[in-house]
Amino acid sequence: MALFKLLKLEMRMTFRIALHRIPSLALALVAMLLAPASAVAQTDPAPEFRRGDADGNGFVEPLYDAYYLVWSAFASGPPPPCMEATDADGDGVAFALLDAIYLLSWGFGTGTPPTDPGPFVCGTDPESETLGCENPPDCAGGPTRTLPEDLDHTLRIESASGVVGSTATVVVSLDVGSDSFGSVEGFRWSVCHDAGVSIDVEGIALGATLDGDLDTLATMLAATDDGWTAGILLNVLTGTVLEEGTDYELATAEYELLAEGTTTLEFCSLGSVDDDEFPVGPAVIADFSLVTPELEDGTIEIQLPIFKRGDVDGNGQVFSILDALYLLDWGFTLGPPPFCFDAADADDNGEVFPIIDAITILHWGFTAGPPPPEPGAFECGVDPTEDELPCETVSGCD
Repeated sequence: MALFKLLKLEMRMTFRIALHRIPSLALALVAMLLAPASAVAQTDPAPEFRRGDADGNGFVEPLYDAYYLVWSAFASGPPPPCMEATDADGDGVAFALLDAIYLLSWGFGTGTPPTDPGPFVCGTDPESETLGCENPPDCAGGPTRTLPEDLDHTLRIESASGVVGSTATVVVSLDVGSDSFGSVEGFRWSVCHDAGVSIDVEGIALGATLDGDLDTLATMLAATDDGWTAGILLNVLTGTVLEEGTDYELATAEYELLAEGTTTLEFCSLGSVDDDEFPVGPAVIADFSLVTPELEDGTIEIQLPIFKRGDVDGNGQVFSILDALYLLDWGFTLGPPPFCFDAADADDNGEVFPIIDAITILHWGFTAGPPPPEPGAFECGVDPTEDELPCETVSGCD
């Protein structure tokens, strides 16, 4: 359905901004939007503002101010009270969609902060020309604010579990309350984990609900050393909203599990004003306002894998001839690999040599050789020997 893509960046961040097909009656609005706004005479004294404060509340909040720009230009929203503040890139012209992209790329990615006076300092435009600022915002406080609460909506991190060496999928979902009189049109959050637990964010993606069922205008997903951030705008151009009384899967994150332990996954604020970064905390755009919803944190429980020594095919039982043949098939005829290499390490020397370990299994099964080392062939357990062999808990041991 996309008419054209305006911007796409792919690093450890996924960034998608798309202008979707809109009714022909709206094309005139597009033409007006892409034409430079007329300069007006500079007033005296010059108005003070924060660059990017499109809604004129005295603060710059990239997700909501970008939403406000698009809402105002395309969906009959109220006009910006200070056009100077909407010129996020400071080029002297007001392009609502391009300035929205500029705000989002800074707030959630690697973009450049809005130009002087900047997003966190209340000041005047250093350039002589002006786009006009009929109602200068009161920006004496700040540079950030505490959002009002709307506990009718619940932003949730679903708990997950897995074994060392595997990955776990964590889902962030939103339960839209039944008392909402308007709509939910956007959301942002950061997820942090305990620094002492060894997990890494391998990848982030849109959740099942947004990846096909609903139309998004902007998606910003970014991984950091401390966790990950997300900012999502639904497509106000096509009237896409979340329905009340419904639970939506917004995004998923894949975590690599590196060591045993339990870590709390909690909503947090990532980004530092001192580094000209916007501190991305949890919020939703509900009923045309930016609010903090009810928050539910989650956990990841990481366990050591358990297995039976010699259970090469991962069926939960050790049949010496079948498991030996499975190991030889993998080693010499490109058959499927063992489900758990610790289990295939029949002599527990920290390495898997198909012919040697197969002989060890057969020797035990048919010639009264020594039984497989702990945890043994009949009981599920962890490997008492520290090694780097990969293993996932197999059938019969979960």
